[in-house]
Amino acid sequence: MGEVEEPRDLLAERIRRLERRIEEMAGNLTSASSQIARTSANVDSLVDLVGRLGRVVDVQGTVLSGEESDLERRLGSVQESVHDLASGLADVVERLERISGEIASALGARARSR
Repeated sequence: MGEVEEPRDLLAERIRRLERRIEEMAGNLTSASSQIARTSANVDSLVDLVGRLGRVVDVQGTVLSGEESDLERRLGSVQESVHDLASGLADVVERLERISGEIASALGARARSR
């Protein structure tokens, strides 16, 4: 009887570890989601700023090269942030899929042992 319980205990411990990993991934995903929301807000602000700069140039007929350069630098920084966030999200999704496979495998092994 002790031999039957030992694999079951090991499987239960493995499932608990997988659950902790999933919770950790969920936390990472929530964090990435909030970073995306902040980045999105920054992009919206930049779009608004570009619109206002365009109107100022149209009205005044002058080139605001210094502000345009700053805006281009900011936009480049936002692009890098969005790229990094997208890469991070892809990693999270890949890990979640791998964990899902491990859980399915563990549950299948558990069902077969019954």
